[in-house]
Amino acid sequence: WQNIQLGKIVCRPSSVDVQVLVMDVLEEEKERISAKQLEVSCKMEKNLCVWVDRNLFSLAFRHILSNAIKFTPRQGRIEIKTYKTGHAGVIQIKDSGVGMEDEKIKLLFRSETAFSTFGTENERGTGMGLLIAHESVTKNKGFIFVSSQVGKGSVFSIHLPLKKDLALS
Repeated sequence: WQNIQLGKIVCRPSSVDVQVLVMDVLEEEKERISAKQLEVSCKMEKNLCVWVDRNLFSLAFRHILSNAIKFTPRQGRIEIKTYKTGHAGVIQIKDSGVGMEDEKIKLLFRSETAFSTFGTENERGTGMGLLIAHESVTKNKGFIFVSSQVGKGSVFSIHLPLKKDLALS
């Protein structure tokens, strides 16, 4: 995270196929998903490419998916959806997890208020994953929108540019 903050990580954007990247990360997380007996469904727009640094985007998606796994109870559900809207490609991760209050959402991406919470099976974390995801997406000229309901789950929507030199806000 510090390296991103200090500008030591160089962002080298190119056209990245979202479906390929999502499937790669899901494969990496297969064991954790299986261990909690989670149902993961994907509804992905074919040939959706975003203009990003592949490594930073992969890092962001991995951290958000990891949080969804961590905070979704055994036999819960995670839905991944990708689509285009305006000038953005959107990657949405929705879980049937514990959810969060609005006050907690406001603190998610602030370094001075980073916090760690145990997962549904007492999984530990550093409290930095979502901060790293936010910085990685911002570095790629995108943003993350979060909505959540306590006891129902959370939705993280990553918005990334479809074309070179397009900054989203």
